[in-house]
Amino acid sequence: MRSTQRCEGMNSYMKGYLKSGVKLFELIPALDRSLLRLRNKVVEEDFKSNNSSHVLTSSLRKLEDHAGTMFTDSVFEHVRNEIDGIGDLITSRTMVFGSSRVYFTSSYNDNKQEIEYTTVYYPDENNPRMECSCKLFECEGIPCCHIFNVMKHERMNEIPSSLLMKRWTKSAKSDMQISVHGDNVPNEAIEFARYGDLNCFGSKLCFLASKTKEGTDILNREFIRLEPILSDFWKQEKEKIVTPEHCSNIIT
Repeated sequence: MRSTQRCEGMNSYMKGYLKSGVKLFELIPALDRSLLRLRNKVVEEDFKSNNSSHVLTSSLRKLEDHAGTMFTDSVFEHVRNEIDGIGDLITSRTMVFGSSRVYFTSSYNDNKQEIEYTTVYYPDENNPRMECSCKLFECEGIPCCHIFNVMKHERMNEIPSSLLMKRWTKSAKSDMQISVHGDNVPNEAIEFARYGDLNCFGSKLCFLASKTKEGTDILNREFIRLEPILSDFWKQEKEKIVTPEHCSNIIT
């Protein structure tokens, strides 16, 4: 269903740029404009997430502040809703099994208290773990209100790294690289993968630098400085001579 919804959402977005009767030579420029707008929106959202702070509204300010520094803005709103949901929970009892502790929680507004959730806490000095029977973390990748309730009882100030899915964090793109593996991969494919990786990061730099004259001047100076250096590397690569020893190693 998610795949279908994403396709339908993209179709609805593209209708703003592609009308019936669009000529073929107008198609590619229209697609470029739509993609440019999408990429600019992504860069703006990343910039806001990395350079803005949230107004803390819950009583668990340390946990909320840590969530704001780790998650992107859109995901943080969902996480904050889970933190606010702690006020509706009642911890009925706790049990100890070996080194782990089990918390039983139910809803305050549910008079019958028929639904009871169990959250298991596995203490660890380096990276404690938690598992909840509601399975929200396994389904959506964010800690549920029952897990935050356990953090409150355990007096935690930060969300454990075991509960931080990297795809929802601000650092998700920090070490993203495009790589091609395999013994029979042609050199052209490897070069194309490198180009795509550099082009993705270079587009972001160009977008940020273009916002101010000072940023544009800084990036231009860096381009001028790096061009002869990279040109020399490229010339050296082209002028490499295969030595007889290298040929014998290939034959053997």
